[in-house]
Amino acid sequence: MCALSGVLCVGDPYPHTRRAYARAAGDFLSQCASAGVRSITAVQPLDVAMWIEQQTQTHSAPTFKQRLYADP
Repeated sequence: MCALSGVLCVGDPYPHTRRAYARAAGDFLSQCASAGVRSITAVQPLDVAMWIEQQTQTHSAPTFKQRLYADP
């Protein structure tokens, strides 16, 4: 996760944004692991669609957009 979050956040100088992106990416990867997806290379479009559906039901629009931008 640390290596992935570093890639996601290289261009963003704001620590709060980097932490939010890292948290969103970690949540996505945790959901994938819970669904039996053990590698980022094994993620399928359905895995992403399920995560997006969950995000739209549990987060405000601005938070959802931020988390979507952070999605690996």
